[in-house]
Amino acid sequence: MSPSIFLLPGWPFSAQAMHGLAGHLADQNLPARLLELPWHAGPSPDAWVDRLMADIDENSLLVGWSLGGMLASKLAERCPERVERVIMLGSNVRFIQDSSWPTAMVPATFERFYQLFKGRPETAIAQFEQLCIAPNTPTDIMTYRANVPYDHMLAGLDVLAGLSLSTPPKIPTAALMARGDRLVPRTAAAALTRASIETDLIEGSHHDLITQPEALEWVLRQVRT
Repeated sequence: MSPSIFLLPGWPFSAQAMHGLAGHLADQNLPARLLELPWHAGPSPDAWVDRLMADIDENSLLVGWSLGGMLASKLAERCPERVERVIMLGSNVRFIQDSSWPTAMVPATFERFYQLFKGRPETAIAQFEQLCIAPNTPTDIMTYRANVPYDHMLAGLDVLAGLSLSTPPKIPTAALMARGDRLVPRTAAAALTRASIETDLIEGSHHDLITQPEALEWVLRQVRT
């Protein structure tokens, strides 16, 4: 039996951010379900994984963008018998670098953004939007911003900072990265490959990983693998 396909967005987006990818898969008779992030679950990564576990089927293929990809991988770690494959788009083993995984965001950079969000959330979200689409022409991608209170978004940043994936993964995992990504360094691609994650690189931005035709076709090939 074919696995159920689930799509998970990144911070600070609703599941509708994945509608383009969902439509591309549907055009190939591969229906996918959009999963909302569990914003109300608090700042614990484990609590978010617990909530998402209740939403997936016994035989699932998980496709996640950014934070969504990290959560998808964590779901597979927690319950590998329920996940057939994980596809990560612009996701990393850790979002913030440490001694075990240096190919990630510098801690001070994340802390500055975290404090900016606490004090001026709209300014921080606008800054994040530009990081998502750079180096492309500025455009409004916040149409699909999650309609949740700021404190729930802040909890999402805590989850993003707290997630750390085990390597090598327990189940087949593929990753797509973008050379122009301003949020996840492209050098992570080589590190992911060394961690037994099948990884490819395309040109473009963090946001291009869920909108660019090349990225959509890459996902389609991975789903069919």
